[in-house]
Amino acid sequence: MTFAQLCILIKNVIISPEVIIITVLLILYLNLVFYVVRYHKPQLPSLQSRLQQSLKKPSEQPNPQEAAASASS
Repeated sequence: MTFAQLCILIKNVIISPEVIIITVLLILYLNLVFYVVRYHKPQLPSLQSRLQQSLKKPSEQPNPQEAAASASS
């Protein structure tokens, strides 16, 4: 096999549809894998700050004593 024949063979292999499709799929798969590896969940606020926020908010439900007083009136 001469060098010219080898170059023609390599060119035909590289431009074959199967090789192109597999290469594209492999690149997409690797991009997905590296995205998943580098992904970081957004951090939740600390428990202490969440407790402070919930304590600052007024409760949505009325106080049981207030509910009984308004029902008896």
